[in-house]
Amino acid sequence: MPRLRIKKSKDTVSIHEGIIASILERNQTVCPTSYFLSLMALLANPERQLVSQLLQLMEQTLPRMNTNTLRFLELKKGTVSSTLFSVLRAFSDDLRASQKALHCLRKLYSAVEITDASVQNLLQFEPSKFNVELMPTYNYVLEVVYVNLHKTNPLLCAARLPYAVERWSQQFLNDTKESVSTAAAKSVKLVLNACLSEEMVKSGHPEESAAVDKVVATLSHCLTSANYKSNWDLVADIFGVVFKRLGRGSLPKLRDVVTQLHTLRQVGDFHFSAASERALGHAIRAVGAEKFFQLISFDPVNLDEAEGFLYKLMRRFVSHDRLSYWVDHFLPAAQKLRQSALEQTSAGNASMAKLYEVAYERLWSTLPGFCRFPSDLSEGSTFVTLAKAMTEQWKAGNSSLRAATCNALLLLAHHNRWLAELPEGGASTAAAMEEDEGPEGTLRADERGDDEDDDAMSMTTRPAAFRELAE
Repeated sequence: MPRLRIKKSKDTVSIHEGIIASILERNQTVCPTSYFLSLMALLANPERQLVSQLLQLMEQTLPRMNTNTLRFLELKKGTVSSTLFSVLRAFSDDLRASQKALHCLRKLYSAVEITDASVQNLLQFEPSKFNVELMPTYNYVLEVVYVNLHKTNPLLCAARLPYAVERWSQQFLNDTKESVSTAAAKSVKLVLNACLSEEMVKSGHPEESAAVDKVVATLSHCLTSANYKSNWDLVADIFGVVFKRLGRGSLPKLRDVVTQLHTLRQVGDFHFSAASERALGHAIRAVGAEKFFQLISFDPVNLDEAEGFLYKLMRRFVSHDRLSYWVDHFLPAAQKLRQSALEQTSAGNASMAKLYEVAYERLWSTLPGFCRFPSDLSEGSTFVTLAKAMTEQWKAGNSSLRAATCNALLLLAHHNRWLAELPEGGASTAAAMEEDEGPEGTLRADERGDDEDDDAMSMTTRPAAFRELAE
């Protein structure tokens, strides 16, 4: 007789033995399938004192079930998930039973294809957001469902994605416990990172485009309503993921969001400022500096209006952008700042001269960002103009610009030499290595919110291919 390798606590031993005895009485072979079907029959009308133990046995049996058998029971008969949802509704006041049922659903949906009915049933069941113990488990099941659904049926996933985001948004209300809101934000970011893509905007499919609009509308409401104020920073971080996933397709759908994030940064709260800056950083990388500064005014020559954090955004986040934009817009502005500094020095106004000199150096410090895989480097005239400007600065003995200009040249040299040695199609691979996060469980400096700039061409933070070239 095959033995079922099930970890049994003292409370489940008698139930386990009773199930095996009942299978033998029916002259059936004891195997995972017969054992699972017996559990299903008991859970169809369970006794309250036994439901947790039965669910525990089911949770341990599910991974041992034959996948095809499990798919038949769920997709053809629809019995497994319907039984578990019945238990959830009947024993919603039993925390342990609810957690076990949700764990069973997670393992079930990890093994079988997700149907529209499964998604709707899961969305219809919602534990109270004040239930700190159960809510994270429910969020985890939603994560599994949407990530797996996107792999098998992207269109259905897109159609149902706004409902999940709407459900999660309720956990960002001011009266929600911090641990619940934080866990919900992690779930939203994980699902959006898996399910959103630039192709959803560019494909022209109305359902996918409408889904993106609804997701943005829901999150935008959270970012502007006072009812969600305590969690504005979490919502801003979520928008960072949205910008990252939609890329160049972020506009015009997220045009108003950029303005909202800029306004949020001016609230004065440190957490809001840090989160909004990270989101704006992903925005400038996604849409490009030229379109970004069409939405947020930035005049580096006007010292009263040039916001300092925008320099940091360009240093840390700009990548795969047009180098010609820097040459055409910021290089002339830098020359004006330098001229103003010289004029103030001649007039004996040392303090104003220093301010213009600092602004001049800060503007040049943004150049390395535009040298990370510039999209228009093949246009030779751009680099010729930049090289002349660099040469003039070096001849003038302006040592304060050496770090920025040398870093820019290093980035250009390393990136393009590496690209030249890649096989055909390697450029897209290089871009992906630059854009994607590091190893699973880690974050780049811009994701962690560190204050240090990442434009120093540190060989410890570059891909291995760059370090090999440097050596």
